[in-house]
Amino acid sequence: MYYRGCCLVLLWLILLQAGLVSPSPTPASVDKSDILDPKAFPKQAEAKFRSFPQTFAGFTQRGAYFKSLFPLNNEDAQQENDGNPVVSPWQDPDAVARWGWSTGFSLPPFQRDSTDPNDRDSPSFGRCLDHALIDLQHSQRYVDPKQHVACVSRHNRTFTLEDGSTGQPTDAVHKNTHNPPSSAIIFDWNFGSRFKIAKEKGDISDIPELHHLSDLVYFQWLEACKVKNINPDNIKLIFRSFVSHPFTFYVVRQALLNARIARIPPWEERVTLSMDTDPGLMILGSAAGVAPAFFLIQHKATLGVKKITEVTVWGIRDCPNPEQVDTTGNTILFLRFTVVDAEPSRVGATVSSTDVENGVEAHSAFFEQMSQWNRNGIVAAT
Repeated sequence: MYYRGCCLVLLWLILLQAGLVSPSPTPASVDKSDILDPKAFPKQAEAKFRSFPQTFAGFTQRGAYFKSLFPLNNEDAQQENDGNPVVSPWQDPDAVARWGWSTGFSLPPFQRDSTDPNDRDSPSFGRCLDHALIDLQHSQRYVDPKQHVACVSRHNRTFTLEDGSTGQPTDAVHKNTHNPPSSAIIFDWNFGSRFKIAKEKGDISDIPELHHLSDLVYFQWLEACKVKNINPDNIKLIFRSFVSHPFTFYVVRQALLNARIARIPPWEERVTLSMDTDPGLMILGSAAGVAPAFFLIQHKATLGVKKITEVTVWGIRDCPNPEQVDTTGNTILFLRFTVVDAEPSRVGATVSSTDVENGVEAHSAFFEQMSQWNRNGIVAAT
């Protein structure tokens, strides 16, 4: 059953890359009265970070850059970031609905072991992570499946663009599983607004300002922590399931080759790469590591000062030819980032009292707004 479910996931990924299936269904039409007053939400300036070449060396440099920002408070991180603030502009939970997103969540027992990304009632990874979640060799890495909170954010509502015109839904979907009691987040099935627009419409005019995966996961994490009554700074593990983008897959495979590992290993032979090594930094700086890194770097006020110390790599392979090279067509790739509290690298490099106060205030405001959304049907709980 375990192997069959994982093969179905691999089939989904192949069909998706071929354009034969859609990662989300067409949303229902939404009445314009659902849109909040745009005047209350002025245009947000995106945080600016350094650019790096899209090369193996460039990914390694970006990973080292992220590593340098992890242990710094927001003020020191801004100085390190060439004077540009690192804090995400998205701290107000009202922005989620304002920019056309609706969020739903579900709790175990799930209806079935699903490998369908459109199934909002169950995680899409099905049973593919069973061995990794129950890591018996490390008690601190045990993730209790009974404590999962499956969250789905869909861009299925109209919204108001900066010029006052109505933006149309992009059909983007961000489906992730959060487990606050086990200090874990599983990045599950994510197809953002830019991906959907580029793949299906070719027009970027309707991309909502709030569209980064790291910010949407942050709001999902806060809601999951509310459901489980857990402090949101309790984060130790971040999984990436179904690393299916061919180029990102290739980068991870090259990082393993640089570490003298010829194949993507199964879970039983998994490989852990430290962030003190270039292969580890290459994966952190790849597209698979960007969202976890920004999630931690841009939300220090609420999450605390954290750093990623290592990444564990493994895969599930479905190929009868042992000589055939690993590809997205025959291997499902998984990553697990280990997160710890960061030791300040500079004197006084801790989260400031102002940061903490702002984080607590934003956290409380979010929970209050979520309750209002539930009453209004904007957030659907199943």
